[in-house]
Amino acid sequence: MSDLHERLRRLIAERAEPLGVPGVAVGVFHQGERFVGCHGVTSTANPLPVDETTLFAIGSVTKTVTATAIMRLVERGEIDLAAPVRRYVPELTLKDPDVAAHVTVLHLLNHTAGWEGDRVVDTGRDDGALAAYVARMAEFEQVMPLGSVVSYNNAALSLAGRVIEKVTGTTYEAAVKNLVLEPLGLADSFFDVADIVTRRFVVGHGSKGQAGGTEVVGQWLMERCAAPAGGLFCGIGDLLDYGRFHLGGGAGVLEPDTLQQMRRPSTTGTSTDGDVGISWFLRDAGGFRVVEHTGGTPVGVALLTLVPEHGLVLAVLANSIGAGAGELLEEIRALVLEGHLGAEPEPLVPANLAEAQLAELAGVYDRGEGHLLVMTAGAERVTVERRFSDELIAMYRELMPDLEVPVQEPITLVPLAGDAFQQAGRPGKRPHGRFVRLDGKVVAVEWSGRVAPKIS
Repeated sequence: MSDLHERLRRLIAERAEPLGVPGVAVGVFHQGERFVGCHGVTSTANPLPVDETTLFAIGSVTKTVTATAIMRLVERGEIDLAAPVRRYVPELTLKDPDVAAHVTVLHLLNHTAGWEGDRVVDTGRDDGALAAYVARMAEFEQVMPLGSVVSYNNAALSLAGRVIEKVTGTTYEAAVKNLVLEPLGLADSFFDVADIVTRRFVVGHGSKGQAGGTEVVGQWLMERCAAPAGGLFCGIGDLLDYGRFHLGGGAGVLEPDTLQQMRRPSTTGTSTDGDVGISWFLRDAGGFRVVEHTGGTPVGVALLTLVPEHGLVLAVLANSIGAGAGELLEEIRALVLEGHLGAEPEPLVPANLAEAQLAELAGVYDRGEGHLLVMTAGAERVTVERRFSDELIAMYRELMPDLEVPVQEPITLVPLAGDAFQQAGRPGKRPHGRFVRLDGKVVAVEWSGRVAPKIS
């Protein structure tokens, strides 16, 4: 462990700045030893040293906290994962009435609800924000059949947060504080900006839409209706302790069988990242099972990785939204899983598809709200052109006035075995996406966890 500590310190000290990451915090727990290492500053404009209690946005790692709160209510007999959501939110209305009648709580937590999941709707900051957001879900398109495909879904987690509100009779944030944060002693974890600004906290960095850079990003506060999907801020110490709890080393907040249930596959169809448990993503790291969730907001990126077989937790927080931040997380993950635990990832196998098989993959795929992927088949590869509507660009410019849309160069996809693919020229030891088939026919592409249906 002492060797791992030194290697992690050296890695973040040497690689953070070249990768455009002003501040980073890393935590590891293994074999009874706990290590936290911090590097850099909270902001390049108003720099303060990053320490163990500095608050970072954990983004979508919050989804596991939402799921943990629901599982506490499941243990109390107040929620049934297999029950229709309408048992708890009877006013739920969706574009597809049959989906509205049959979507279950579990569908919300394992990303199989099937409706568009990234619709940005600001419903205010009062206590009715989640209820107002759920009322707007009647406008959301049903992209894939209910329960058929894993497609990352922020809107489903917002609805899960509304389930918590209805069952507990209080706000989502108050319920999570009562059900999870306080029982676990997570004293440096907050949703409310009034709590965050009285402590040392980070801001995000980027370069106006480009891949790297350390300019302060103006957007910071997430819409309140998105809190169950990604609204928690916490220090690296709290995130590490929360991960230890999910390995079974917590304060009895959930029974061991419930924690194990959350780490077991709950879907029949896998995603590019592997199976999905109850909010956790599950995959084989090359010799053992990894339980994991990542997060990303305009404030930065986060990673929480559990290796139950080895009793290990890895937590990483960084205050950059550039591609370099993702690369830094990958290097830290590889150092711990491969360099320390000895994981041996299986090599990616090119598919070497025939011309007719490549032609099946070509077409236009709709990512929603004016974002199309136009794919053409080439020699053993697929070329992708990304098209953004003027309406989509205008919507994001309202959120980020300084946004500069970079020139969209064609992207090359290298087909892999099992309908997966890797983006040429992009580092990584795992597939970047996959083509989705139903009844043997290519009907969609999954990329960045989201499924885009094939429309022509």
